[in-house]
Amino acid sequence: MRLGAIDFPDELISAHKDGRLVIFVGSGASRGAPSSLPTFDGLVRLITASTYDRNVDGPEDQYLGRRAKAGAKVHAKAKEILGEKSSQPNHLHELLVQLSLGGGPIRIVTTNYDRHLSTAISRVHGVAPDTFYAPALPLGSKFTGMVYLHGSVDRDDDSIVLTDEDFGRAYLTDGWATRFLIGLFQTYTVLFVGYSHNDVIVSYLARGLPPHAKPRFALVDQKDSRWDFLGIVPIVYPPGTDHTELSKGLEEWIQLAKMGTLEHEQRIRRIVSSPPPLDPQEADYIRGTLEDPVKLQFFTRYASSEEWLQWTEQQEVFKWLFRAELGPIVDPERPITYTAAHLASWFAEKFALTMPDRALMTIRKQGRQIQAMLWNEIAARLCSAKPPPSSQLLAKWAGVLVPPPAGHMRTWLWGLLARCEPSADQATPITLFDHLTVPRLVLRERLAKLDAEPAVDWDVVVLGTPDLVSVSIRAATGHELAEAWNNIFRPNLTLFAEKVVPLLTSRLRQAHLLFRSVERGDQAWDPFSIRYQNFEQRDGTFWDFAPIVDAARDVILWLLQNNRTRAEHVIEEWIYSEVPLLKRLATYALGKHDGWSANQKLTWLLKAGVIYGVTPDREVMQLLQSQYPAASIETRELIVSRLMDAPQTLGEKGRSHLSYAMLSRLFVFAPDCEVLKNRVTTILAQYPEFERREKPTVEEDLLTPAGSVAGVEQRAEVEKLLKQDPEKNVEELLTYVGER
Repeated sequence: MRLGAIDFPDELISAHKDGRLVIFVGSGASRGAPSSLPTFDGLVRLITASTYDRNVDGPEDQYLGRRAKAGAKVHAKAKEILGEKSSQPNHLHELLVQLSLGGGPIRIVTTNYDRHLSTAISRVHGVAPDTFYAPALPLGSKFTGMVYLHGSVDRDDDSIVLTDEDFGRAYLTDGWATRFLIGLFQTYTVLFVGYSHNDVIVSYLARGLPPHAKPRFALVDQKDSRWDFLGIVPIVYPPGTDHTELSKGLEEWIQLAKMGTLEHEQRIRRIVSSPPPLDPQEADYIRGTLEDPVKLQFFTRYASSEEWLQWTEQQEVFKWLFRAELGPIVDPERPITYTAAHLASWFAEKFALTMPDRALMTIRKQGRQIQAMLWNEIAARLCSAKPPPSSQLLAKWAGVLVPPPAGHMRTWLWGLLARCEPSADQATPITLFDHLTVPRLVLRERLAKLDAEPAVDWDVVVLGTPDLVSVSIRAATGHELAEAWNNIFRPNLTLFAEKVVPLLTSRLRQAHLLFRSVERGDQAWDPFSIRYQNFEQRDGTFWDFAPIVDAARDVILWLLQNNRTRAEHVIEEWIYSEVPLLKRLATYALGKHDGWSANQKLTWLLKAGVIYGVTPDREVMQLLQSQYPAASIETRELIVSRLMDAPQTLGEKGRSHLSYAMLSRLFVFAPDCEVLKNRVTTILAQYPEFERREKPTVEEDLLTPAGSVAGVEQRAEVEKLLKQDPEKNVEELLTYVGER
């Protein structure tokens, strides 16, 4: 964030705001008047009254060490120089104290020996904080107050860290300074003020920098790569003899820290009421609002112009809404997701409905990919807006929202479909319905499991249903599909019938092929065909694909009444398909076709090979019973011949039994037919035990015309079902439909 002429890192500003900042103060802070104290190398010259030159005399601490060993009272002399009464705290001292106080409990560490920071604290704060002097230091990871890391003029001479021997004890042999610094650097973000990269003190401080420390920054008047070597990020301010720009930058920072919530709100509102600022400081401030939860709310509340949308498009956090890396779930531990969530809500509220073209342009500019968080916000606004959005607006967004990203809330798709107005737009509801009915394979738990069967089995559900699917979830999806069909499409088949035939055909074919891919079906049956027993009246079982079958039935009946030629083409496509449900639907439609004769309908049945070709075969039997009595003798003979040709897999007696069952039932509707009578008589002559009793058994009642148990292949499965605990499995038992 730019404050004055200085670019302060956002990480540093945040650490200060959160009370996680420690200010480290070096000798450079005490140079300005009225302090007017020397830096460390200047102090060496004053102590030794010499023209000390590092290039000749070596590092300052070693030079003082040699002089001390030679008898010089270097510690006493340092105290005398730095304790000069005319030296007083300067403006920078007061600014650093104010800055530290603005971030919570005061935390200042200094390697200076003068008392100016303590004096400044008393002046500014009025209360002296806890003060620690070397070597009696607190735990670096848990301290508040003022720390004189290298001693103070207010303490004994031997407590001042000045010579190489002193530094050795502090950082190596005794190590009290190192222990303090390791805890501090691992816990707090640090800002160095008043140091240069070649300070001998900085070289010792570097020994206390652990490899996995918090961020460290230094305010300097010139950039030097040696700061990077120390793991310290330099913050460069414009140079000057009086460091005016440094003071101005700190003053701006202090004022920012003092601002209350109301002041921030007023400032943000003022800034966003105009086009995005050109002033660097204002621009950085408003950019920082995107990373502050409180200020972000003010930005999203007041920024509503196209210019601010354009500005936001350039911000990295906003670009996250168009990246898959964000993931489908809002993680409260990731600050990026909190900011992104607010910006997603702002974008949807301020622009998606009121400036849709501009909002769509934003999405195109960002690469046309919408993250689930933004997708959900836009869809929710479209579903809840009052008055409802226009058909034109829904159509615009449907092209972007479908297909949806991973992690989207499927409920909103149903909501969008419910808001469609078919009279104005047919493309959007078809687009949504097409996506919502895509089938896929999942695993489900078996309710009635035989000993040799696995606990789970493959099933087909609509896209978006969880992998381990429950009855209640499937029923909910089925109700949503049924509601959409009955409210949007069925009342408007004049608009939709022709358009949805390919869609419905495709969905039923896809579902069947998925079953066959896991060996759960063939051309004669699949689980869906077994579940759907009756096109006229379903048994109340609700599963997610049932409304799609209902829809196909509704469409073919409508076409028979309103576009017979098209209906006949659809019947032809379905009856010759490899999908059992489509064959059954076509057979059902043949029975409803009032424009064809009995001979024509039965000829279709024979040519398509539907007799013995689908399970269950309720529609085949219904068509035979209704059309056979009116058919010609030639057609009757063809039908009877086909009924006598039962599947070879049943064996001779089984084939005869199945043929007898079919013929005898047909005979009820054509009692005068000699062809039927002769064939039945012939079979009974060979197998008299086939003749049905007056009161059939329960098992015989369960027999379908094709001779298989309706929905239950084995008696053992019936027994398993009867053993289920009704209290625990009542929902599954009420909705259970067995499968072949």
